[in-house]
Amino acid sequence: MKTNKFLILVVLSLLATGCKSTSELLNSATAGLKSVMPGNGIHGLAAKGDINGIKALVAEKGNDVINSRNDIGNTPLMMAAFKGQDKTIEYLLKNGAKISLKNKDGETAFHAAAQGNQPGTFRFLKIATPKLASKADYNQITPYMRAAYSGISYEFFHDLTDKVFFAKDADGSDLLSWAVGGGNTSVTKYYGQRAGKNLNIDKLRAAHLENFDKPQSTQSLVLLANMYCDYAWSNKQFKPQSSDYLKFGRYCKFNWDDFIKERNG
Repeated sequence: MKTNKFLILVVLSLLATGCKSTSELLNSATAGLKSVMPGNGIHGLAAKGDINGIKALVAEKGNDVINSRNDIGNTPLMMAAFKGQDKTIEYLLKNGAKISLKNKDGETAFHAAAQGNQPGTFRFLKIATPKLASKADYNQITPYMRAAYSGISYEFFHDLTDKVFFAKDADGSDLLSWAVGGGNTSVTKYYGQRAGKNLNIDKLRAAHLENFDKPQSTQSLVLLANMYCDYAWSNKQFKPQSSDYLKFGRYCKFNWDDFIKERNG
């Protein structure tokens, strides 16, 4: 996926904004851009993968710079993780970088790798500290929620326990809302398959409500409708709400009016 310089800066800023829900994620994307512009300091060098530059800076200022923070709490390791600079990450870890460090919003390098759409880097970090991979930030947003939003494919989520996969953030949004918000059709579809007969229709409604006005979510919203239709048709005890037609029912292959009469008696 091609990314221009402005978009890179925008997503980098998400490490700092502390978005509480999918609907806030892009709206606050430009906040704090200056604070994540590390220039030629160690944070910028880590993002660029300039190991020689980092070595020179360490020689000049000492090894403590490895875990230094910018004004929003991001470490060089986080910046390298966002950009997928695995060799730089390896160097930083060998020289004392701590994966467990959090920024001001409680995000770790795992959040950074997830936001940067770097599944390989995420797995690399997970080898060293597997328990941290699912650790939520202060808004209860897990790295996997960030990964779903950034567009990482469904295979990435296969080995998650249900507790992690269906976890909710502080606003009550789960992985489905994050996937739909980012237009991640792969994860949206996988969510429905994994939930199966236990699919929670209220979560479909919530995901639709949070993301119905986002252009990037159009295809995922159609998938939500398909999930709804399949669930509604196969579960004879299901009672639709009056607002369900505009959200989902108009996409169903069966006749909605007849369906309503049958279910509501």
